[in-house]
Amino acid sequence: MKEIEFLPEHHVRARVDTRLRFVRLWLLAVLALAMVCLAVHRGERLERVRGQFLELQTELSVVDAELERLGRLAEQKDKFTAQRKLVAGIEGSGPRHELIGSITRILPREILLTRFEVETQSREVPAGAAAGTPAVLGVKPAMKTETFDRIRLEGFAADDLALARFLQELNDTPTVQQCQLAFSKDAAFRGRDVRVFATTFYVAPEGVNLDMMQWAGVRR
Repeated sequence: MKEIEFLPEHHVRARVDTRLRFVRLWLLAVLALAMVCLAVHRGERLERVRGQFLELQTELSVVDAELERLGRLAEQKDKFTAQRKLVAGIEGSGPRHELIGSITRILPREILLTRFEVETQSREVPAGAAAGTPAVLGVKPAMKTETFDRIRLEGFAADDLALARFLQELNDTPTVQQCQLAFSKDAAFRGRDVRVFATTFYVAPEGVNLDMMQWAGVRR
């Protein structure tokens, strides 16, 4: 059954406007509530992301600290490896170590060494029975590699006599070959007149003769 309105038209229009305003207010309230919920959700999400970012920064800081610690450990390892090689070299045996002991034994009090330089070199020589035999035309002899050390000593000597005696004792050392005086000149050391000098010689394994006339193919 249809309801018949007997109110004036302006009253009907006012009632419709009131209902429309109510609907608009309701929609605005719902929209505002939705925006508030969205803002709260975004805020919570932002806080969660910010917390994850801070955790990630903390983890990255820990990783950086660990990498720095590993770098320091690697440096210490390199130092320990170098020290171990040095100790192994000092405690080892061979012509070079015998030479160091020989120099220590024959070094007089009038000699002060300031530099000890070792340079390893090698050369190709005929191997076995081919050494010292005439070369056959068209036949290449078998070759072998000989390794030896070139030693350079620098320091101060009290006088020429002490220097000459030291060089003679070096020449008399079995492992020393081709001992030569590189230079010698007057100098002052701690208020005293001395001779500054440098000498070079070679140390080779037993059976290796470093004849300067046969030094073809010397490699450093």
